[in-house]
Amino acid sequence: MERFAEFDASALPEGAGIYFCWHPRNPGCSGCWARKKDAQRFAIPYETQSARFDEESGEDLPSYWQHHAGHSIPLYAVARVVGKQEMARTFYDDLYVIEFDYGDAFMRGTQRIGFLEKSLGVKGGWRLFDDEAEYQTLLVKARKVYDDMEAAIKAARESKV
Repeated sequence: MERFAEFDASALPEGAGIYFCWHPRNPGCSGCWARKKDAQRFAIPYETQSARFDEESGEDLPSYWQHHAGHSIPLYAVARVVGKQEMARTFYDDLYVIEFDYGDAFMRGTQRIGFLEKSLGVKGGWRLFDDEAEYQTLLVKARKVYDDMEAAIKAARESKV
């Protein structure tokens, strides 16, 4: 059975560990951290180094994931859950790996992106569900949010020229 994830930043508090940011192509401050009231996007973990096998010790070395304001998603988004990364030997909780059916180069790229298990629920903004019909309905909303923001950024960039 396929799983899906919905992200909604509207209920998230402002504060430490909450990664609000400006759009990566915002002409005023591209890919910078932002306060919730100013935020255009939300930074989520992405893999910077894949797990490797250490032949000397015979153990798998951990993957490294990080947040960066330039690697973000819209404040409302839906995605397909494609796996779960166990992060046992790092300071992270386990992480759900996701893929998007729409979006920019970061969202649709080959680099693995995800969200921490502790981010499930109202406190973290993520919700898991299994209904394909619900996903298709929410996908329409998510694409509109994405398209509206992209149009606003394009207009802002053009007005700066």
